[in-house]
Amino acid sequence: MERRTSFGRRLARVVWVVLALAVASAALAQPVTLRLFYPGWDSTEQEIAVKGLIERFEAENPDVRIEIISTPFGVFQERLFVSLRSGDPPDVGYIGARWLQELRDGGFLRDMSDIMARLPREDWIEGTFYGVETEDGLFAIADRVDPWMIYYNVRLFEEAGIDRSPATTDEFIEFGKRLTRDGVAGFGLVGAKHATQIMQFANWLYAHHGHFVSEDGSRSVFDSPEAMEALQFYADLHKVHGIAQLSAVADSRDQVRQLFFTEQLAMFVDGPWAMGTIDETSPNVRWGVCPIPQVPGRERNSVLSAWYYTVFSNTPYPEQAARFVEFMLRPENMAVGVVTLPARYSAQQHQRFQTERWAPFIEAAQYGSPELSSPAYSDIADVVGDAIQEVLLGVKTAEQAAKDASARIDALLQR
Repeated sequence: MERRTSFGRRLARVVWVVLALAVASAALAQPVTLRLFYPGWDSTEQEIAVKGLIERFEAENPDVRIEIISTPFGVFQERLFVSLRSGDPPDVGYIGARWLQELRDGGFLRDMSDIMARLPREDWIEGTFYGVETEDGLFAIADRVDPWMIYYNVRLFEEAGIDRSPATTDEFIEFGKRLTRDGVAGFGLVGAKHATQIMQFANWLYAHHGHFVSEDGSRSVFDSPEAMEALQFYADLHKVHGIAQLSAVADSRDQVRQLFFTEQLAMFVDGPWAMGTIDETSPNVRWGVCPIPQVPGRERNSVLSAWYYTVFSNTPYPEQAARFVEFMLRPENMAVGVVTLPARYSAQQHQRFQTERWAPFIEAAQYGSPELSSPAYSDIADVVGDAIQEVLLGVKTAEQAAKDASARIDALLQR
């Protein structure tokens, strides 16, 4: 009897161990879930492409699942920072350049130097490392770049006897005057205080070799002669040269786009994402693109926006996150997943980009400069919007508006 009881106990222990091992094995077999904070889809085509890449990643990595948190651009920043500060952060992010400094300074981003060490850095456009790499590490790796360009109406150019795009700001004004006739304005100027205004103006600011803040982001440089010159140039397109639409002071980029779609504008500024929008909205409009005109005597410059993969510092799955980022940054995956232009030269060699349409964007990406990145981005945009309005309405001179705006920006940066 005693021997049977001892045997039963041993058997029970064996069964318990087997069950425990089975439970542990099942737990180990369960894939981890990475939460990917991603902007809202620009097109159905992009959504299909990115989700297809994620399915391929999951097939190659059965121990990982990806949950996409797709967030509309208008509330992207707010929702991202709420999730980070509420203790419910995502693991990986697809983040615009403008927010990276604030994320880095807040300690929300993980150093990605180990990931880049396994990748050919020279294959990336060097400008994409500006602002995301410090002595403390590399906190984001670019997936796509967005060179801003002049879109122009081919038919209106032909009717005005213009057979080429403007190479300099002087030619831009000259062509704009020739195009402004019969209810058509030569250029669509964004004068309204709106989220889209700062990037419209930034291209002309960069062309004049001005900027909003110093390279280290610590102080304003909006009171520089170059910035004042750019502000004056922007206002004069409407006030002096008369090549902007009559409603320029009240128009956001959306109104400007509509005027271009209906062929009431000959030129406007936008990024590569606008190509598909024009094709879908106004398929009968013949259009072309050219670089932001060069200021005589100065090297060509314009805005090069970018979107980056980041790994958030509190993720419990850094190894899996690194695997996912490296997968998405493969040249063949970047080429199909980006809605605009890949940040890797090898990805730009994909047949998708070997067209006359993409050639100007690839060229422009080589000399563009990164957009403003600052914890005070939204507030700086508001201050600059005030300055633009003040000069357009004649409330202040460009010099005074720039100086006053610069003082306000300095106060923001010192908070």
